[in-house]
Amino acid sequence: LQTAAAFGCIEIFVVGQRTFDFGGESEDVPKSLTKHIQEAPMPITRFDKWDECVTHLKERNIALCGVEIHEDAQNIDDFWLPNQSVAFLMGNEGQGIHEKHMASCDAFCKISQYGGGTASLNVNVAASVVLHRYHLKLLEACCATTAE
Repeated sequence: LQTAAAFGCIEIFVVGQRTFDFGGESEDVPKSLTKHIQEAPMPITRFDKWDECVTHLKERNIALCGVEIHEDAQNIDDFWLPNQSVAFLMGNEGQGIHEKHMASCDAFCKISQYGGGTASLNVNVAASVVLHRYHLKLLEACCATTAE
């Protein structure tokens, strides 16, 4: 949640996870984010089932991008969907994104690695890299539009 807030995410989608309490005075949410979430700059939208989330995204014309080492994945530095909101789906650190969820993705991006130490990054680290790089792309697009 802190990473999403830091990089300007405007909404968080959570599917099936009922063990975390994202509201009120929950210990699951850092105190510094409680007000940010409650006052809706970054609401958390919950879904019981995966298909409900996918339908919600499609109805709102939000592309689903799986962050995964996949043959169709673009490097995050090259990934860009102009004029469309994007929801990033982060894979499990061990198994990656489940096939059912991959089938729902509109696109894939990956983080190029240059060392041989590991094929996978911690989910929060990967989310930080992806959100930072994509946020920079948004800023570039905004500046280009403003300059025209």
